Amino acid sequence: MFAEKTVLLPVSTDEAFALITEPDRLRRWKTVSARVDLRAGGQYRWTVIPGHVAAGTFVEVEPGRRIVFGWGWEGSPDLGPDASTVTITLEPAEGGTWVHLVHHGLTDEQAASHLQGWNHFLARLERAASTGDAGPDEWAAAPAELTPLTSAQASLAVCQDVLRRISEGDLNKPTPCSEFTIGQLADHLIGSMLSLGAMAGAAVIPADAGTVESRVAFAAQQALEAWDRRGLEGTVKRGERDMPAVLAASIVSLELLVHGWDFAVATGQQVTVSDEVSRYVLDLAYEVISPQARQRGSFAGAVEVGPGADILERLIAFSGRTAARGVSTRHNDEKEHDMAKFILLYRGPATPQADITPEEGEQLLQAWNAWMGKVGDALLDGGAPFAGRTAVAGDGSTTSASDLNGYTIVQAPDLAAAKTLCGGNPFLDDATADFVVEIYELAPM
Repeated sequence: MFAEKTVLLPVSTDEAFALITEPDRLRRWKTVSARVDLRAGGQYRWTVIPGHVAAGTFVEVEPGRRIVFGWGWEGSPDLGPDASTVTITLEPAEGGTWVHLVHHGLTDEQAASHLQGWNHFLARLERAASTGDAGPDEWAAAPAELTPLTSAQASLAVCQDVLRRISEGDLNKPTPCSEFTIGQLADHLIGSMLSLGAMAGAAVIPADAGTVESRVAFAAQQALEAWDRRGLEGTVKRGERDMPAVLAASIVSLELLVHGWDFAVATGQQVTVSDEVSRYVLDLAYEVISPQARQRGSFAGAVEVGPGADILERLIAFSGRTAARGVSTRHNDEKEHDMAKFILLYRGPATPQADITPEEGEQLLQAWNAWMGKVGDALLDGGAPFAGRTAVAGDGSTTSASDLNGYTIVQAPDLAAAKTLCGGNPFLDDATADFVVEIYELAPM
């Protein structure tokens, strides 16, 4: 069985061939990212939409006339890479070029689903040929299954859509990152892709030249492919220390979506992103942007949001930016001095640290980082778990210590507000009365 489709493009055969083979052109209508070795025997890898990667081998390549390539989906048990064949033929026509596509080697069900896909994407190809860019793809906006990797791919699509409208003349404009111009921020983002790709085991090679969008896309494609290969299990090295791989991969989404917003603000653009992706990346931010990260200067203090702030603006505010609609310009660390300090004491039969496996330790670290991220600047001291313990009585004798396990110090207007900060605290995860968080106000000195 096969799927077949023909469209007329208002461009030359050479331009039509470029649109269906060059990564910079493919990203304007077909793919989020693309790796292409355009020769007979060369391979390609296209992230068509987040979580769906087409791959295969070029069989015939006749520039301006015809291309034949194997087609399939990574991870598919029924139609893997090179399991079917796509033939695209170009013919000159009055006013442009006929593009005739035939997709062979499919079952009836596969032919029907792929024809739906080709109808969608060839309509986008027609728009790209007519206007230069088909615009954001609604199929890529909200992945059916959001993970740190699919959200990174969706965030890349959002960022690239902004970057495509940045010209060389914009490179010296300031951005919401006060230390960076647009050109410097692009270099910073590319550097982040190199570092994050290295954490996944790849030697990401930066582009020698090109537009801002093509340079960022080239580095991001390599980094994301490396993470696809590696997966999210275990730990990776960040400098000299170990970091949970899932946490490291989560940084990619933050870098691409938040800096995509930075580029948009700097150039007067709107960001097109689904609430689903914004909400997911905000949840990742709660895990990644720990109080320690703010103390190191990696992120500014969170900014208060007003009731009119949407999900993306809440993410932007949590990252420390102030130029969002519905967001106040006062940082949480600039609040009036009417806040009291409270110590949270953790009491209960917790597992000794020596009995916690590395995997359990990673999960606990992520849970605590997520909770502390939600507490935000109300967190004054993340505290620490208690290890060895003893107690001394008034007569100098040794007695048994209590079952306190650690502490945290927060600020809040009153006891009731301090109690609400305990929502989602990992110490209370087992939802029994065996584990208690005691809250005490610290008297001012």
